[in-house]
Amino acid sequence: MALAKMLVYRLFFPLPVVLFFLFGGLYFLWFTKRHNVGKSLVTLSGLLLLLCSSMVFGFLSLRPVETQYRPYGLGFEIDGPAGKYPVKYVVVLGGGQHSQAGLPLTSFLTHESLVRLIEGIRINRQHKESRLVLAGGKGLDSMPEAETMQAIALDLGVKAEDMIVEAQGRDTAEQVKFIQNIVGDSLFVLVTSAAHMPRAMALFAKNGLKPIPAPTGQYSRDMRGFRPDILFPRAEGVRMVERAIYEFLGTWWARLTKQI
Repeated sequence: MALAKMLVYRLFFPLPVVLFFLFGGLYFLWFTKRHNVGKSLVTLSGLLLLLCSSMVFGFLSLRPVETQYRPYGLGFEIDGPAGKYPVKYVVVLGGGQHSQAGLPLTSFLTHESLVRLIEGIRINRQHKESRLVLAGGKGLDSMPEAETMQAIALDLGVKAEDMIVEAQGRDTAEQVKFIQNIVGDSLFVLVTSAAHMPRAMALFAKNGLKPIPAPTGQYSRDMRGFRPDILFPRAEGVRMVERAIYEFLGTWWARLTKQI
């Protein structure tokens, strides 16, 4: 199910949609007499590509999602529960990996996973008594992502006894169930990508858990001052739109299936 969802979500990403309209338009231009339809579809594909590769549009799409929770250390936890009670766990949700012989472990993880792991280790060191919970199943890979994160964390100086590996959950909804058995009603920090945080927090809340959010890996940075490069189409713009679409569909599915 997790793999099927991932594949379906990607059908709605900008590039597949653009190619759908482009090839549809070419079909009408080359194989039918409905050239006006073909021209319209080709034009639409070009306009969609221009829009989705715009840094401004990408920023406007993703920024509202990524700013729902403030970074750890800048939010309520300073005056809230973390200031009064000890944090017992720092939970890091995996964001994907692709292992390959001959590459360093840090290249196995996606950029999002690596950033989450580093942020988790950073916060774990702020709370000396906490344990690092690394969550991530196999997915399409032969090695569970959580085990890769554990190996990297060991190399970075985290002690084995200070870590707990949750390598069964294949997606966030499954991970929440397993993490619940680990943390119980203890105070814990949740580390995941800023775009993923709203959905993750909703899934945890549905299961009666109230973690302290620690979003990281923000793509939509503040656009202060005019920069000429934002006027040009860029892959970063497409990436931000993809991330916004992925989270929109993930949240929609979670609501449809009563997960949140």
